[in-house]
Amino acid sequence: MRIVLLSTGVAIWTAMAVYWIFATRRAKGGALGESNRSRLLHLSLFWFSVLLALAPGIGPLGERWLPESVGFDAAGLTVQMGGVALYFWARAHMGRFWSGIISSLPDHRLVRGGPYRLLRHPMYAGILAMFLGTAILVGEWRALIALGIVIGAYSRKIRMEERHLRRIFGEEYAAFARECRAVIPWMI
Repeated sequence: MRIVLLSTGVAIWTAMAVYWIFATRRAKGGALGESNRSRLLHLSLFWFSVLLALAPGIGPLGERWLPESVGFDAAGLTVQMGGVALYFWARAHMGRFWSGIISSLPDHRLVRGGPYRLLRHPMYAGILAMFLGTAILVGEWRALIALGIVIGAYSRKIRMEERHLRRIFGEEYAAFARECRAVIPWMI
């Protein structure tokens, strides 16, 4: 049973990665709010974290931080599936305004429908939930460390994106920020 759950978790990551790669190729660029160097740093941290979480653990990284149990495995997979569902839902609502890099189009508008009613960054929340679910499902220190790295990477990216969006939308974004949490409803 554990192998099936782990394999499903890897398949979810694979599907998300394939979708993201193809979506990035179709995205239209605009005014950049992020340098190429910054983007490379973020992508490096993200993909390193994915590999760390999913590759076989070696030495202390392969030690368990969570007891092995089908219950934890199922809970982790459920969190991971919820995260990918949130990511795809948010991506669908962002539509043509989505880009893999912090940028804005000349006719850019602030998206406030769907999951953006609850969160300013639901795609990032979905990705973080995927990593959390993976950390629970894998149960080894390597996946928990990957979660920590990706939390740092997305904390940095959110701060940069918030500055860019405040420049673009001004008071409209400031009001959105007052009404809506960044990543976790009713918390942060």
